[in-house]
Amino acid sequence: MKKILLLVSLLLIVCELKAQEGAPLLTYFKESIEIENQSWAICQDDNNVMLFANRRGILTFDGQCWNFIPIPTIPYSLKYSPRERKVYVGGDNNYGYLASDENGVYKYFSISGDSSSIGQISRIIITDSTVYFYV
Repeated sequence: MKKILLLVSLLLIVCELKAQEGAPLLTYFKESIEIENQSWAICQDDNNVMLFANRRGILTFDGQCWNFIPIPTIPYSLKYSPRERKVYVGGDNNYGYLASDENGVYKYFSISGDSSSIGQISRIIITDSTVYFYV
């Protein structure tokens, strides 16, 4: 008897279900020529912009447009700080941050200077008051 009631209940529920009307939303975007087949780090900012680190630099994608940010090193790590609204970048013998201007365009600022013996920054940790770049 329980099985029959369960079957009838399921059939009533299925009969009341309705699918979404209309065609699915499909969008196409133009692929950037700076896209590489390997990204070493990915992060997302408060505006839902995705940032990808590859051997050419950093790519941003906002859901429609790709933008390329050239930086003076090969980036290996990215970490977004929502408190400072900066993306910290660790690279090969260089580290710094990306900050967006009033138009939302990111610019790279080096913190490490011209040091050539730092090594490859592979990890970034952000605390309340300090940013650590690990080799």
